[in-house]
Amino acid sequence: MEFRRSSSANFEFALEEAKKFPTFSQEGKVYRVTLHSPEDLIQAVHLIYLIERWKGAVIYVGNQRYSPREIFAFVRCYKERMTSYRPALYCFGLDDPSYYRLNLWGCHQSGLLFRSGSKLWTYGRWLNKRGDWAFDKERILHELRRELWPYRYCPALDWSIIEPIVQAFPDRVNPYRDPNWRFVRSWNDMAPGLRVRVIESRFGVEFEDEFIAIGVEPATPAALQKILARARVHLDITLPKQLPS
Repeated sequence: MEFRRSSSANFEFALEEAKKFPTFSQEGKVYRVTLHSPEDLIQAVHLIYLIERWKGAVIYVGNQRYSPREIFAFVRCYKERMTSYRPALYCFGLDDPSYYRLNLWGCHQSGLLFRSGSKLWTYGRWLNKRGDWAFDKERILHELRRELWPYRYCPALDWSIIEPIVQAFPDRVNPYRDPNWRFVRSWNDMAPGLRVRVIESRFGVEFEDEFIAIGVEPATPAALQKILARARVHLDITLPKQLPS
């Protein structure tokens, strides 16, 4: 990392942070710090936060030159993680009682969240008119890699768990037969999808509902538990008793 003397009120703080590294060097009004490991990166989070918007700040990865934002898009999110009530659960969206950002990837920046109505549950196709659904795992992986690419240097992001979890999604799931899953309703009756009939219950009254389904989503935490068991990855988390809507 390289930055120049700045009129920013944070300059002296940034310089003090930079001097904490044994790789710190100065050439005139140019200051440099080299990071060699993920541990160095974690230690540098506050320094990066201070200089990321400076015009005179430059990052070199190998021989390539970047602006701080191109490499360190994760910094503001990571600082929130560091100051959260339960940092180990922050990236899974489990530190917020609403569980709005619940995910099993260990990063809620992807947008492919595990709440009701997430676009994640629409990536797939109907195998027949009887309600059998197959997830498009290649597309899910592609979307995750694309959306998480700006955060690829985040020290908290564990790429090794992502593909096993995607591959552990059911090869075929049918909410008619598996109560741990339910159909994703389209509010557009002209949308391409599968017309389904289900029994709904509201205020103790059961009735038949018919709508266009554009995917399937978990109805209970058991659906997610099965995915984790099949993926054979260990996540030190406890899923909520009810999934976020």
